[in-house]
Amino acid sequence: MTLFKCLKCGYPVVSTEAKTCPECGAPLASEEIATPPATVQRKSKPLKTQEWLSAVILIVGFVFLAFNDYNSRIGWFMTLIGAGWAFITRIRIWWHHD
Repeated sequence: MTLFKCLKCGYPVVSTEAKTCPECGAPLASEEIATPPATVQRKSKPLKTQEWLSAVILIVGFVFLAFNDYNSRIGWFMTLIGAGWAFITRIRIWWHHD
């Protein structure tokens, strides 16, 4: 069962198994079109997780730097690693986007 928008009224959750739209009553399935086309986005869950983790590392690095008067090697290391990882992950998400 796939969900899509009604083409007539734009109701957001309509099943492909339904004969009519529950909102406006427009006929949905015809003999020519059994199911509406679906678009798929290949932004996988691991890339989203990496994006969040890199942001957390970047923020923690900034916090280390802020509380140590910008003299913390750990803070600079975490900031640079977090920023680099975030940049690379954004490129990978863009690359895998259809």
